[in-house]
Amino acid sequence: MNRILLSVATLLVLQTAVLGRTESKITVGRNPDFVTVNSTTNTIYSSNSGDGTVSVIDGATGSVMASISLTGARNPKYAALGTGHQVLVSDPSAGKVFFINGSTKTLIGSLGLLYDPWGLAVNPVTREIYVSLSLGTFVAAIAP
Repeated sequence: MNRILLSVATLLVLQTAVLGRTESKITVGRNPDFVTVNSTTNTIYSSNSGDGTVSVIDGATGSVMASISLTGARNPKYAALGTGHQVLVSDPSAGKVFFINGSTKTLIGSLGLLYDPWGLAVNPVTREIYVSLSLGTFVAAIAP
């Protein structure tokens, strides 16, 4: 076991030395929970449950470009990249999925669901949004 741990630690050190990468911290809203990345625009989105916001981060510079207030949010959690430049954030406490325009960095609306939404995924082919619901036995499919 010690040999495995040493190998893992060595790999991490070597990867850092070879790639020249270091850890950096980016200050966002209170209690950041989930992040999603738009690799096309090199933009990172962080849902912040402590203040009901989403921080928009420039992946090239690591700087926060915008803080988007989610009106009516109580505890935004799960974030996912939608189709185009759309970003989705679910809030189980408010029973809503919030929709953000990633190009304009603005909230464009929300959708209330009968049961509390948790995890999110988007099928880029059909553009359908899938949301796991709090009852543990349902997944909602939201058509475009």
